[in-house]
Amino acid sequence: MQLLPVVTRYYRVNYSRKELVKKLTERTFLSDKNFTAEKSKSYIFYGDISAADFYLENIQDKPQTTTILDGRILGVENEIFIKITHRLWEKTTTPVLFIVTILLTTITFLHTWFNQYLWYASINHEPGYLTKQYSDKLYPENPLAFFVALAIGVMIYLYKQKIKHFQGQLESSKNYLMESLEANQVDKSQLPLVFR
Repeated sequence: MQLLPVVTRYYRVNYSRKELVKKLTERTFLSDKNFTAEKSKSYIFYGDISAADFYLENIQDKPQTTTILDGRILGVENEIFIKITHRLWEKTTTPVLFIVTILLTTITFLHTWFNQYLWYASINHEPGYLTKQYSDKLYPENPLAFFVALAIGVMIYLYKQKIKHFQGQLESSKNYLMESLEANQVDKSQLPLVFR
């Protein structure tokens, strides 16, 4: 299973950098304060575009691309490569924090559960005596542990759904970029050494 919703892909176009910027600009509502939107146009993205790189956020349901397209434009003349990092969230810290939360919650749950097998300290009726007794139950005796287990299950399910949705977006992103930008997907090994 893919853990982080971040994937980098490479594309190649056979026209100039200027033409690529123009194609991207036609589909983007620019964040530039001097930008004037045309009312007759339907914009797919919102973001920044320069001759060297771009940062686009999808603002339409169709075509369904990944939420964030963070790209660099590489190459010269009519041999242009685009390095695009597809992201589900703007920052990588969001999924990392989600995964850390799941791990810490799971560790807390397991500690609570296994603690009952290691030993239980209980005060004997006679003051001053401490006795250790083992639990013979297979389920956690602490009722809060059941809620923690349920929360872990829900978090894992939601995260898996997000990853599955992201993987679906990757395929439609590739199709949209190849069609609208007249691009071909390439492997990193096909890039000139200077861009790897």
